[in-house]
Amino acid sequence: TFDIRIGATSTTVTLRSGSPFPVETPAGTQTLSGSLTLPTRRPDLTPTDDAARCQPATATSEEAGMYAEAAVDGSDATIWAPVDATASLTVDLGKTTRVKDVQVHWTDTLPSSPKIETSTDGTTWTTAGHGTVQARYVRVTMTRAAGPDRTGIREVVVTR
Repeated sequence: TFDIRIGATSTTVTLRSGSPFPVETPAGTQTLSGSLTLPTRRPDLTPTDDAARCQPATATSEEAGMYAEAAVDGSDATIWAPVDATASLTVDLGKTTRVKDVQVHWTDTLPSSPKIETSTDGTTWTTAGHGTVQARYVRVTMTRAAGPDRTGIREVVVTR
């Protein structure tokens, strides 16, 4: 297993257990046997209509190395996956924003019961539906599907 900590300018990958493995980096392939620090890719500097991209995200449960931030990093290659059978991921859009649509890019195994909600204050939640709403927070609650395959979120996209 490994952990990833993404910072504003650098990302650190730390091997927690298991055998060393190759990591593709901008400088070429490197072998991860302890910790490896790389420059952080900055999708937050790329213009987008996605109000959730690179915004703070929190979760009620996280698998090691599959943190909430992965669901808003602009890449479907990373995922948030909860340890608990039922868990929530909340994105703080930073300010109340006009929200046209919320899309969730799921992993290959879909949850048995997903729910998308919006809120202006982080306390009172409304189930997301059709039409434009004002929201500062977006929350996705899921119950993972039965079976051995991991259920998680590749990306939460909030269209302004």
